[in-house]
Amino acid sequence: MDLILAAYVRRIGKEYIFTNIELRKLGMPVLLIAGNADIVRYSELIKNELGVCVKNLEVIIRENVSHVVVNIHNEVILFSERWRIL
Repeated sequence: MDLILAAYVRRIGKEYIFTNIELRKLGMPVLLIAGNADIVRYSELIKNELGVCVKNLEVIIRENVSHVVVNIHNEVILFSERWRIL
């Protein structure tokens, strides 16, 4: 948790979209959880772009789920345990 807080930059007001240059600088593992029915963000495109830029990427695309993905706690805990984040 200390690692997360140390790297956390609060962004208020405007959604921040990371550039590919910024994404390539990430050294930590990244978990993408998205829905395949999202009409706000195209999950396959995000997955492909992240796959090019991020070294330690894990992806979970939920079927018939739109923009708000709920009940992800089990996936987050397993991801955190695999990478020894918690």
